[in-house]
Amino acid sequence: MPLSDKAKAMLAKDRLFQSLPEEARPLFLERLMTQRVRGGEWIYRLGDSAGGIYFIADGGVRVEIATGALNTFIAHYIPASLWFGEPSALTGQPRMVGVVAAQNSELLHISLPHLNQLIANYPEILRQLAVITQMYLRTAIGAIADLMLRDTEARFVATLLRLAGIRDDDTVTGRFDVFFSQEEIAAMANVARTTANTLLGKLQKEGAVEITYRRIVIVDSAKLRAFLNTDA
Repeated sequence: MPLSDKAKAMLAKDRLFQSLPEEARPLFLERLMTQRVRGGEWIYRLGDSAGGIYFIADGGVRVEIATGALNTFIAHYIPASLWFGEPSALTGQPRMVGVVAAQNSELLHISLPHLNQLIANYPEILRQLAVITQMYLRTAIGAIADLMLRDTEARFVATLLRLAGIRDDDTVTGRFDVFFSQEEIAAMANVARTTANTLLGKLQKEGAVEITYRRIVIVDSAKLRAFLNTDA
């Protein structure tokens, strides 16, 4: 399936794509396959064999991780314009996380054999894949730091901001969707579900969020950040 104009426009601004020499870009585009997935459909599961990388042209995906005796839960959201799947592609090891579509989404996929072929000819791709991995590592470290916040309200708000992709940018404005249920957000913020419901009610009353079915909408990020204490 040919790439949509929207996908091509997004790739034109992408750091990985821009790292390629001009003559390599058409070859890279030829290797990309469009994959449309419905919300709730798994792209791959934790422990699946090594595979290629994916670019989110539209929609977004949720990330499943394992804890303890391989108990799994959804822990993060990746929005459009980002790549994922690079750790397994770099190491050849099984998938470290599972990824499921959060809503109907359009993905661009390049298989592992095609990716390895491109890397052999254009090794700069390796550096860019490492940059992507570092970005997700920074997000993971930030999530750990937020979970160590003692104040329940601050920890909950920090989790909402992270899931919306705006935890580290206090200059952004607008509406931001958080594609998780109240129960899921409670688990990710390490608070009781009743506590999460109470906090969300408070945030909605203050005009910071709107509560919809299986989705929270941040309508005023400045108001939401005001609930962070000085330790956040």
